[in-house]
Amino acid sequence: MAFVTHILYSRTKFGKYIYAIGGNEQAARVSGINVGRYKILIYTYAGMLSGLAGLVVSSRIGSGQPGLGVGYELDGIAAAVIGGTSLSAGGIGTIPGTIVGALIIGVLNNTSTSSTSRPTGSRSSRAGSSSAPWSSTSARTEEIDEPS
Repeated sequence: MAFVTHILYSRTKFGKYIYAIGGNEQAARVSGINVGRYKILIYTYAGMLSGLAGLVVSSRIGSGQPGLGVGYELDGIAAAVIGGTSLSAGGIGTIPGTIVGALIIGVLNNTSTSSTSRPTGSRSSRAGSSSAPWSSTSARTEEIDEPS
C-alpha cells in the first residue's frame, strides 16, 4: 500500500493537488483546485487505509477489540515527523520518509519491549532486596521454577 500511495501522491494530479492544498489551501482554491472535492477524496482514502490497518491489527490479534489501537496514533504521528513531515508547514513530506520513520519507531518499540520481557519458564527475582534506594545492590538473582 505504501508503494501505491507513493505513486499516487508523487505522479498524479491528485497527489499534486494534495500537496497544494496542504501547503496553502487558499492559494490552491484561487488557482482553480476544487478544494472541497479533493478534501473529501483525501478523507475517503485515509478512511480506507485506516480500515485496512484495523483489519490487519485485528487479524494479528485474532479478535476485534474497540480499545486495541489506543496509543497507535502517537506512533503514526511520530513516524511521520521523524520521516520529515512538517507539522507547522503543510505540503511537506514524503511516503518513503514516513516509511523510514515507521521503521525507526518499530525498532525503538521492539527494543524497549524486548528489554523488559523475560523468556517464559523462568523468572528472575531479587532475593532479600527491597526497592529502597539505600538497599544493597549486591543481592543475588535466582531462578524460580514455574509450577507445572
